[in-house]
Amino acid sequence: MESTPPPFRNPSPPPLPANAAGALGAAPADTRRKTVLAIIIGVVVAIVLGVIGIVGFAAIYLFSAEELELSEDVLEAVVTVEDAEEWFEIEVNKDFEEWDTDRYFDGSAQIYYYYNDEADSIYINCNLTYEPKRSDALMAYGIEWGGLKLSNRMGPGDPIEIEEQSDLFSWGDASRFAFQKLDGERYGIAFVARKGGKVFFLDLWGLVLEEEDEIAEFLLPHLEALERASFRKKPKTTTEESED
Repeated sequence: MESTPPPFRNPSPPPLPANAAGALGAAPADTRRKTVLAIIIGVVVAIVLGVIGIVGFAAIYLFSAEELELSEDVLEAVVTVEDAEEWFEIEVNKDFEEWDTDRYFDGSAQIYYYYNDEADSIYINCNLTYEPKRSDALMAYGIEWGGLKLSNRMGPGDPIEIEEQSDLFSWGDASRFAFQKLDGERYGIAFVARKGGKVFFLDLWGLVLEEEDEIAEFLLPHLEALERASFRKKPKTTTEESED
């Protein structure tokens, strides 16, 4: 393990003769104002309705979440502190560990794993995402990497540099690998990959592997487990239905 890392825009026309405006109806300027006003009102209403619709859908989506039962393959796909312990000299404290698992009404699923040891500046964040639609998986893939770059740039303390080295390790239909650096020193690694509708994301701080073979040996078992893993809801058995 590396040395202890630092904490984290015509001229106006002549006037109309008297009563001309009354004979012709509203003055052109007034008509334009009314038209513009109507357009503005229409746009505002559309925006408001759009926001209400988005918020409503998001609420339904979030409140539809139910806890996901983790299969053996799903558990093996997640990089946990126990996995890190096999590679680095660290002291494990399970109190620093947190899991969040959700399945949504559209069949998508998300697993979040966090381990944060502030005293030793060790941070592990491993996320798995399953999306039935490939377009949603592509979006999730972009969000994970974009979120990492944003948090590293905007988070507390000095900005953390992303040194992309995707030639060192790649997997699936698309992937990105990088070292995370502060003051020129590598203090962590980050990796995101997508295969089909499955997305894997890993953010390590305070733990670094730099050799290509070691990186592959560390990551591949988890990625192979993710490839095997099923996130589809299992149908209830006759016994379970009778118990309900």
